[in-house]
Amino acid sequence: METGGSPQHPSFDANNDGVIDSGDLVSIGTLVSSVAGVRQEGYLPEPVVIEDLAYTGEEPTKVKALKDVPVGRFSWQELIK
Repeated sequence: METGGSPQHPSFDANNDGVIDSGDLVSIGTLVSSVAGVRQEGYLPEPVVIEDLAYTGEEPTKVKALKDVPVGRFSWQELIK
């Protein structure tokens, strides 16, 4: 992620066997690499939000900003011996 290149280790189940391992590496000629992304044909399956735009079809929709964004602690757990 830091360089924009492919991950150094498999991070996606490219062969759909339910396990992320060396079987998910792909070969292009003599180069062996991990999968960095998957092509999505057609419309995106669910809303994708990038910054303040939600993409659900052909046209992006501007997302309304929250007026009061809560900050601070939301919950805690007491530990008793």
